Amino acid sequence: MTLVGSLDAQDVFDPIKGATPPRTDADISRYDVLAQRALHDFQTDTITGSRQLLVLNSAFNTELEETMRQFAVDRNVDTVVNMLKNRYDLLR
Repeated sequence: MTLVGSLDAQDVFDPIKGATPPRTDADISRYDVLAQRALHDFQTDTITGSRQLLVLNSAFNTELEETMRQFAVDRNVDTVVNMLKNRYDLLR
């Protein structure tokens, strides 16, 4: 992670990949216009989360919300993955 997350690695890899770097000290001149705009927006705009799901099945949404609430407490990724695997049928 030290290498991959370094400024040098981000400034070499992300422009090739077409990604926007998560670092605030990235050399913006190395990036294309879209990435430059995204970097600018991230630095100047307020980032907010979206809670609107496009899943119409209320049973799935309720279970997902409960699972994510528990995840916020225990950070157990396996619980979330298992819920999604076991309740995938509700998405059809």
